[in-house]
Amino acid sequence: MRCVPELEVGPEERDQCRSILQTLLLWVVSLPDNLRDGLTAQEVAEAAWLQDDAVGATAQAEHLLEVLIQSGFPVRKEKKSRGGEEVAVYTYETSVVQANPVKFFAPLKKKYLQDLKRLDEKWIESLFWDVTMLTPEAQAELHVDGGIFGKCAPNDLRTQSERASNAPIRFSFPHRSGASTRRVHKVAYGGEIVVCDHWLEEFGEEIKHSDQHFRIVYICSKPSKTDEVITSALKDTRIAVCHAETLKQETRDALADLLAAQEMKKNCAAPNQGSLREYAETKHNAAIKAILKCQLVHRF
Repeated sequence: MRCVPELEVGPEERDQCRSILQTLLLWVVSLPDNLRDGLTAQEVAEAAWLQDDAVGATAQAEHLLEVLIQSGFPVRKEKKSRGGEEVAVYTYETSVVQANPVKFFAPLKKKYLQDLKRLDEKWIESLFWDVTMLTPEAQAELHVDGGIFGKCAPNDLRTQSERASNAPIRFSFPHRSGASTRRVHKVAYGGEIVVCDHWLEEFGEEIKHSDQHFRIVYICSKPSKTDEVITSALKDTRIAVCHAETLKQETRDALADLLAAQEMKKNCAAPNQGSLREYAETKHNAAIKAILKCQLVHRF
């Protein structure tokens, strides 16, 4: 079974397709076998609360049902007699729901492996995970309570609607926070931690505040500037710059697993898709552990 977001239709029609699939599936699972003779396009339109001022709800339902069928979704179209007339009726192929979850998961992972920008965004997000992202088992195994920068996460600039739609996180970079060395002989030195997604010349400027004794800059992705260029821009010996290298394939695999699992859980909301959700949850938890392991060995 394929995923609704893969359909090449607009956002509104994609939502309507999802409503149609949910309507057909709920209709199938709520009736005994001898009463499942299908729904007409008009019945689908009414049950799914479709509206379309241009062509009408029934015509829109017919159009989207054909899109779903042609795109390989588990919708069957048959001709049946209703009131002496032959009409098209549509049903959900419940046998498809029981398909191997790997066949559902694999196309999603393949899609995300090809989206390098989305993988990079997810990597940066993972660096700031807090303890809520981890299962107790993951905490015990890895001895961590979040991403490597979890205690200095920048503000999330997404709107409420963007959060609800699971849009990529947008951090407020650069993020600056205070830090202190360990107290040795009753003396501790204060400084500044800067976390960012790309290099800025201002990071290399001389430290002018008398109560700041160091500046550590962490660049979450590999910068476009070379190490030599960045080093030459440092105007103070008390500044250190660390940056990530290009993500390795194993890291991208884990990130793609996580994104695919999140999308699979979101779209497998039907009552009889519990096995698919369980599979997605297992892949989700395993991916989080794998990503955190990659962070522990990734070069900064």
